[in-house]
Amino acid sequence: MWDWELLKTKSTEHRSEVFSSFGNESIQYAHAVSYGAAGEEFCLHNHANYELDYCSEGEAVIISDGTRHKMTPGSLLIIHPTVPHKLFISPDIPFDRHIIYLNTIGISSPVSALMAQYQKVMNSSNIGSVFFKSGTCTGLENILAQIESCCRSRDPVVQDLAAYHFSSLVASVIALVKKNVPNEYGHHTTGGIHSLMNYLNLNFTGDLDLSSVAEHFYLSKDYCNRVFRKETGMTIIQYIIYNRILLARQLLSNGVPAGEAAKRIGFKDYSSFYRNYRKITGRKPQDDYQPSEQKTGE
Repeated sequence: MWDWELLKTKSTEHRSEVFSSFGNESIQYAHAVSYGAAGEEFCLHNHANYELDYCSEGEAVIISDGTRHKMTPGSLLIIHPTVPHKLFISPDIPFDRHIIYLNTIGISSPVSALMAQYQKVMNSSNIGSVFFKSGTCTGLENILAQIESCCRSRDPVVQDLAAYHFSSLVASVIALVKKNVPNEYGHHTTGGIHSLMNYLNLNFTGDLDLSSVAEHFYLSKDYCNRVFRKETGMTIIQYIIYNRILLARQLLSNGVPAGEAAKRIGFKDYSSFYRNYRKITGRKPQDDYQPSEQKTGE
């Protein structure tokens, strides 16, 4: 799945345990617990998918477009596409959550159709996140339990049933939004760092460098990089490489050979791709390659 938690800046002590996972072209899901470390801070980031975070146990803080959301058991946060957000985990309290990424770009599926209905219900282009506090999301825990049961099954037929439960989950979220006024909204901003991050997210597989990015925004290279690093903890080039490697990991898991994945994500030579893949993930590309004929449930 999209491991955005790799985008940390101050510590390498962070670790996660994944209890179950699922993925197809429109859905990426995991039930995982994350353990924070003293002095750790994750990078501000955004992506093109909807992100749903449901807290099962523990607590954490997610800042979405400047709005602080405290995640406690039973709370739900929906982050809209391209909205910058940042995760803070206490070193004393693990964060147990179900995290779901929903892709609606160029995808025709029951889930993407339901997300189109969700957009109509929201009926506002400047809402960047929707938050429900504990006790307001009754019923979601049962659906998530059914999803996890399917994901853990060794029967491919049962595994495939998970996709139907995701449709049920999104339908329940739509009903929740219509029935209850969310406890908090985060409002989508359009200026400054958001515009820059959005541009990088849309173009990171192209022939980008610091000069071309700065020129696009009519800024000096030094100023552009300094502002971006202040907000994210990464340079522009580091951010581009992280996005490329995370996309490569997704491609590899979907059966795309490493050499082809390297070309698709914008690396001109395989050695550079290999070196950066090892540095960021701690793994070799072949470790994450899953030939399509070996994948189950498809």
